[in-house]
Amino acid sequence: MLRFLAGFLTALVLTLPLAVLSDQQLSSLVHLNEKDVPWPALDEVPEDQIPEELRAQAADFRRLSEVMRWKTLIGTGGRFGEGLPDRDMHFGIGEIGPGAIYPRHRHPTPELYYFISGSARWVVDGEEFVAEPGSAVYMKPFAVHRMEVTSDESAVVVWADWAPDCDRSTLHGGYELMDPVPEQPERAKITR
Repeated sequence: MLRFLAGFLTALVLTLPLAVLSDQQLSSLVHLNEKDVPWPALDEVPEDQIPEELRAQAADFRRLSEVMRWKTLIGTGGRFGEGLPDRDMHFGIGEIGPGAIYPRHRHPTPELYYFISGSARWVVDGEEFVAEPGSAVYMKPFAVHRMEVTSDESAVVVWADWAPDCDRSTLHGGYELMDPVPEQPERAKITR
């Protein structure tokens, strides 16, 4: 229960400053163009507004936000902004800088990545492999996974996660970083 609460509070704290599209800003509720959806910006949340037990993880997410970014095209109430309304899934685009390391983590939602460009070395529940354009990577709920971009260009992915067995609570908490975020190479930083 404590891990769920910590994940929920982390998601809440990190979602507060993100860009949000309301239904009124969308010209359609059935289609949109990725270019019309802004990349959310993780602004600095004043430290006194972050619960003490989450400050270390919030700092990790800030460091990760320098080398990766995500935007939601379909889904509401997500960590990475809002897209077309759907409460049971999130679907969007991600960019991870060259050489970036996303340390071991897990979460209660299943997750899918489809590689558009770039390549990355993955470990998912102990299985190691390289994903490249055209590769699909699936993580079951609570699968321990990490990746390191191995290409000289950013990895661009289409990603999705969803509420397994229609349990929407999984979309709003339970994320657990299992290793500290390592120092990232300068070339991995994404220009905004």
